[in-house]
Amino acid sequence: MLQSKRTFLERVISQIVSKEAKKFVEEELDYHLAQTKADWLKKGLSEEQAEEKAVKQMGNPEKLGVQLNLLHKPRVDWVMVCLLIAALLLSFLPVIAMPGDGVNVNKMIFVLLGLLAVLLLVMIDYRHLQKLSWLFYAMGFLLLFLLLYAPFATTINGIPFLPVGSTQIGSIAALPLFYLAFSSLFINEKINKWLCFIIALFPMYYLLLLPSITTAFLYIVMTGVMFIWSSSNKKRAVITAGIGTLAFAAVAAATFGSLHEYQRARILSFIHPETDPQGRGYIYLKLKEGVSSSNWMGTSGSTSIPESHTDFVLISIAQTYGLLLVMLLLVILSLFAVRMVQVLHLVKEPFGRMLIAGGMTIYLTQLLYNAAMVFGFLPITGISLPFISYGLMPILLHSVIVGVILSVYRRKDLIRV
Repeated sequence: MLQSKRTFLERVISQIVSKEAKKFVEEELDYHLAQTKADWLKKGLSEEQAEEKAVKQMGNPEKLGVQLNLLHKPRVDWVMVCLLIAALLLSFLPVIAMPGDGVNVNKMIFVLLGLLAVLLLVMIDYRHLQKLSWLFYAMGFLLLFLLLYAPFATTINGIPFLPVGSTQIGSIAALPLFYLAFSSLFINEKINKWLCFIIALFPMYYLLLLPSITTAFLYIVMTGVMFIWSSSNKKRAVITAGIGTLAFAAVAAATFGSLHEYQRARILSFIHPETDPQGRGYIYLKLKEGVSSSNWMGTSGSTSIPESHTDFVLISIAQTYGLLLVMLLLVILSLFAVRMVQVLHLVKEPFGRMLIAGGMTIYLTQLLYNAAMVFGFLPITGISLPFISYGLMPILLHSVIVGVILSVYRRKDLIRV
C-alpha cells in the first residue's frame, strides 16, 4: 500500500507546471496524508488500511492536481511590472532633450542593465539570499574600504568613486548590499539586537569618513526602519534607534567641519539663499526660478540649472514638457510605494516582509526627499529621483529593489508560514 501513496502523489504532481510548486505541493500533500493516516490509526485501522483511507479521502488525483496548480503557481505582479515599464519609458524624456547621441545610448544601456537585474532576481528564489547575509555585508564593507583606500579610486568634487568602464561607482552602490544583509541579520533570532546595532554602526563610520552625506542619510533611515520593524519589542527598538540617531547626529555635527566646502555651502545656504545670490544661494534661487517659470505645458525659455538631468531632473521635465507631466510622473512613482504596501500585506513570511519593508524605505525616502528638495522644502543633497535621474545607480538600485519584491510576490503562495 506504500506504493499507493507514491502513485497518488505522482499523479497529482504530474498536473503541476512549476518546478517550485511541485516540491511545495508534494510536501504539503505528504504532510496532510500523514495527518489523515494518523487519525485513522487512532480509530484502530492497520497501517495499510489507514493509508488507503487517507489516499482515498483526498479524491481524484488529476482533479486535485489541476486545482493545486492554479492555487500554487508562481505569481507575477503585473501591476508593479507595468509601473516599472512606465517609469523606465518616462526616464528617457530628460535625455531626449539633451544634446549628444552618446547620452541616449548610455541611458539605453542603463535601462537594459536594470531590466536584466529585475529578471535575474525574479528567477532566483529570494529565500536563497537569506543564506548570503554575511557575504553581502562583507561586500558592502569592502566597497566602502576600497573607496577610501584603493589607489585606483578617483575623486570627483571631493567624493571618491571607483571607475568601472565609462561609469563611476560611488558609496551608494553599497546600499543594496547592506539592505540584503540586514534583511536577514536583523530577523536572525541567534543574533542579539544590540549586536545588530553594532554591526550597523561600522559602515556608518566609513560613510562619515568618505564623507557621503547622501548615502549616510539613506543608510541611517533604512537601517533604523528595518531595525524597528524586525524587533518584537517595538518600544525598546525605538529607544535604541533613537539613541543611535542621536549618536549619529553628534558624530555628524562633530565631523561637519571635515565636509567639503560645497557640501557645507549647500546645507547652510538653504536657510537664506538671498544673502549670497551669486554664490552659495545661487542654485536655490535657480531652482525657485525654474519652478516659477514652468507652466502646465512647459515653458518657452529655460533656466540654466546644473545637474538638470540628474538630481534636479524634475525641473528639467517641468520646463521641457510641463508641470502636468511632472504630476503624472510623481503619481506613477508614488503608485510604486502604494503597491509595495499592498504586497507587504499579502506576504506573511518574515524574510520576505523585511525585504519589502527595507526596499520600500529606500525607495520612498529618495522619492520624497528629491521632490521636496527640488521644490525648495529640503536642503540640496545628491539624492536622485528613482528611475528617472540620469545615471546607472538611480536605475540599478531601484531595479534591484523591484526585482527582489517581485521575487517575494512570485513565491508568496509557495511558502508555509
